[in-house]
Amino acid sequence: MPVALVRSLTLASYLAAALAIVWFASERNALLFIVGSGLGLAFLLGNIGFASSWRSFILRREAGGMVTTLLLMALAGIVLMTALAQVDNTVGSVAPLGISVIVGAFIFGVGMQLGGGCGSGTLVVAGGGNQHALLVLLFFLPGSLLGSLDLPAWLARPNVGQVVLPERLGVPAALLLHLLALAAIAAVIARGARRAGKAWRPSRRQLAGCAAAVALMLATLFFSGRLWSITYGHALWGAKLADMAGLPVAETEFWGYPGPAADLANSVLADVTSVMNLGLLAGVAAWTIWTGRGAERVPFAPKAALAAAAGGLLMGYGARLSFGCNIGALLSGSASGSLHAWLWFAAAWAGTHPGLALRRRLGMEG
Repeated sequence: MPVALVRSLTLASYLAAALAIVWFASERNALLFIVGSGLGLAFLLGNIGFASSWRSFILRREAGGMVTTLLLMALAGIVLMTALAQVDNTVGSVAPLGISVIVGAFIFGVGMQLGGGCGSGTLVVAGGGNQHALLVLLFFLPGSLLGSLDLPAWLARPNVGQVVLPERLGVPAALLLHLLALAAIAAVIARGARRAGKAWRPSRRQLAGCAAAVALMLATLFFSGRLWSITYGHALWGAKLADMAGLPVAETEFWGYPGPAADLANSVLADVTSVMNLGLLAGVAAWTIWTGRGAERVPFAPKAALAAAAGGLLMGYGARLSFGCNIGALLSGSASGSLHAWLWFAAAWAGTHPGLALRRRLGMEG
């Protein structure tokens, strides 16, 4: 098929999807679909990734990717913590400090190394047509559904409630602590890389990706009133599929809460997280087709398939218990000044190590 025709069909299909969201949901959700596409491309073209950068530093002391994610967190904190304080009718990504965050983030850390990517990374790579990532995404849904069913019981366990630093200390002090913590981590990471003779500075491409991502996160806040998140959409998709299969999902405690109950009853296109996830997938897919850079087709080894399935289940379950992935819990949570983000960071980092050990046992490359 001629390249021009392929590109025309790709563009037409993307625009048709956006118009369908206008028709079945709203103009706002269509804009968020486009913003989701932009975020996917910012991560793809900016070479931004959490799971891969953590793996690269732990195994090879290559720190450029991890320093990039720390810089992204710093920029997001500066822009979004300020915006949350100044813009009415907006809410941050906040959650209680409790056992569910520790257990869930640890499980997520294991899963993201088995799966080869975090919540955002899985969507980006799946959008490019990678079979492994598509399998991870497929199993992410039932994992998220199971996590949502168990979450109320986990929330009943001891916790200290929400600790939101801008509310307790004011935005300037909270932002200063946010930046100091990130600078300290970056200094340790960079020192480890220098000792190993490895690079630690982000590339210009990564810097541009960070700037674009934060700008689009700000657009998300203005259009939706809340910060970017990913994994609730997976739980909703899993719940809708289970509901269609005749399972009594609506009778469970979590899906009986007012917000989730309304999302379960309404079209998936009415859910902000879902349309942004779909936009991310569609944007990366359109870019892949437009440029002709599709994922390489490789034989799917049984061990790799097992790792993908296990990784998806673990990430899905862990994300629900810990209120999100590297995006919703860590990036947006830290930008909101919520301390649960830092607890998530520590627990997911701890879970990354056994996840890498399992990768080695399965013969997967680092």
